[in-house]
Amino acid sequence: MMQDLKTLSTTLLPNQINLDDLYQEAEAILGKLIACNTISSESNMNIIDYIQGFLSEFDIPSRLIRDDVEDKANIVIQIGPDVSGGLILSGHSDVVPVEGQEWHTDAFEMTDKADGKLYGRGTCDMKGFLATTLAMAPYWSKMDLKKPFYLLFSYDEETGCEGIQKALPELLSHTNNPRAILIGEPTDMKAVVTHKGIRAFETEFTGIEAHSSIVHRAVNAISYAARAVTFLETLQAEIMAETEGQDDRFDPPFTTINVGIIDGGTATNIVPNKCTMTWHFRHTPEFDVDRIIVPFNEFISKLEEEMKAKHVDCSIVNRKKAHMPAFKLSKGQDAEEFIGEMLQLSESNEALAVSYGTEAGYLQVLDLPIVICGPGSIDQAHKPNEFVEKDQIKKSLAFLVNLTQSML
Repeated sequence: MMQDLKTLSTTLLPNQINLDDLYQEAEAILGKLIACNTISSESNMNIIDYIQGFLSEFDIPSRLIRDDVEDKANIVIQIGPDVSGGLILSGHSDVVPVEGQEWHTDAFEMTDKADGKLYGRGTCDMKGFLATTLAMAPYWSKMDLKKPFYLLFSYDEETGCEGIQKALPELLSHTNNPRAILIGEPTDMKAVVTHKGIRAFETEFTGIEAHSSIVHRAVNAISYAARAVTFLETLQAEIMAETEGQDDRFDPPFTTINVGIIDGGTATNIVPNKCTMTWHFRHTPEFDVDRIIVPFNEFISKLEEEMKAKHVDCSIVNRKKAHMPAFKLSKGQDAEEFIGEMLQLSESNEALAVSYGTEAGYLQVLDLPIVICGPGSIDQAHKPNEFVEKDQIKKSLAFLVNLTQSML
């Protein structure tokens, strides 16, 4: 069918698409995308080159919004007329690392074990969605679309959404007053309309090193870091007990704090002079983030004074590592209509709230209705032997075919 599209001279209709053929094309594209190692620490130009080469076969143009050193890029693809009312289909091209994980297959070679699943890094998060939209692109190019589809694929979502932040100032100049945004993060093809925000920090404690037999002459950096951990645990308990800032749409309904990494010390007989604590909190959309940031900074300031009283060279430095805004429910009549349409197409019984983050938190500054809906389960994201169920890919393709009706 794909070869036939290249020479098709008549206008194609959605009901003329063979879903079995479409699935085979999407699976083949997904295999190519998985083969592109796009771990966030590496360039993503391999996947950009593949996408542009694929699109060129059907004379579909694209534009790049590059990073400052030009070894990464966002890609914006327009299919359809240059009129208002189009739809942005958004996703990220990067994936998380595989080091330290026990994979049973090559993470960057898609594997079909004949168990109804496709394995490989990014199959779920979130190249499955990229593959389904790219599989649809040639079909859309042969249709008499009255409104355009825009495909927006970003870089470095996994490390702080740097790509989408770079794209935002230029995005509206590459589109014509779009109607709404659909983000294809893995949701089991259910409609998600809000998610928590994330604030991440690295807190470095510098004490004074000494032999463990003379601890009175030292300042133990780990001990002070432990007190900071205890403070955050106490703060978490207080937040859990409060009613303000809680949101029953989420599980759990409150803001959560987690200390993920403690790194310090060299030997049991050395008082450690360095300890780094990496931590973050995930907050509900209406939660006041200063409820955590202000008291924590006040606490470590007092700790630092105590440390400096023992030795002037002691210090505590708290660095912001990442910030992903909470995604608030889109409001207004246009948003209600779009959400309703997405609920119907995804066959969702209700609009959902999730605790993980996406680029929706940044894209909402465009003041457009946003819904998150894509193939795969977040339970598989970032894990070894990541997979997407074939049925999820098929559901995504059927969703996109039905969505096309609204663009004709």
